[in-house]
Amino acid sequence: IADYKEYLIEYTRSKGTRELYFGALISFFHDMRGWPAVPSQPPLGRNNPFSRKNNDRKHDEKYVPEFVLNQYDIKFRDIRIPLHRRLIYWVARSIPSRISEVTGMSLECLKPYQNKWCLIMPTWKQNGGYLEPQLRRIYLKYSGHGKFLIDMIREQQEIARSLQSSLPDHQKGMLFTYPAKIKQHTKTGEVVFVPYSDKIYIANRSSVMRWLHDYSAEWNAVDENGATYILTSHQFRHNGITDRVWAGFNVVEIRDMTGHQGDAMIEASYTHVLPQEAIKIQNKVIESREGQDFRSKEA
Repeated sequence: IADYKEYLIEYTRSKGTRELYFGALISFFHDMRGWPAVPSQPPLGRNNPFSRKNNDRKHDEKYVPEFVLNQYDIKFRDIRIPLHRRLIYWVARSIPSRISEVTGMSLECLKPYQNKWCLIMPTWKQNGGYLEPQLRRIYLKYSGHGKFLIDMIREQQEIARSLQSSLPDHQKGMLFTYPAKIKQHTKTGEVVFVPYSDKIYIANRSSVMRWLHDYSAEWNAVDENGATYILTSHQFRHNGITDRVWAGFNVVEIRDMTGHQGDAMIEASYTHVLPQEAIKIQNKVIESREGQDFRSKEA
């Protein structure tokens, strides 16, 4: 245990990764206590020396600057990109969700509701450890950006339905089911995706991380300083929550949207300081005080 702790101290990965790895060791000794060759009293207790504080959990680099997102938004409107990739991007971009929740959406995730549409999304992380997910309901108007999302979802549903008969029973019913395609360059230099086999895939967190990383490199996305910016899928959740906080949503409204059971995680990890928004608020305060005597009690 001491050697492993020293190894993690020298480990070059993030604080969160070290906390996770050592936490797994603590859980092992706790859950296996009493088994042959395992101490009846867990040798590590519950104290994780790599536990992060609130300041460690809240990394500003997890918030994607608007300058960077604008580059990706333009690219992901290109209809030459496979539909399932464009849709995953825009759902994650529009609704604060873990990427596993987006890719876990069922084929029948979209339902009409009065004069709107109801998008049903699963969440597993805070459902108490049950195998069946809790379901979140996001209501969309069929206009503007809502229409943009709904039209893509319905188109992806048609593709997924056409492939269901070729899938084993345990793989049926997922929205992000798609045929195998490979990227090719035409004689004119245009990039197209063409079928190359009868194999069928279902998008998951790993595949999204892979192609998102590849696109970041291929498109040479950069920040305002010209440095290469590699976008990760979980950053969308940070942006979605932070943007809504600064837009005036309260914690209860955000919690209902994200599937969080409490407020602590939202406040500790997902709410980032946006200098430009802080400046706007400061300017409003200054403007409201103009002409007042700041030496008075009211000031």
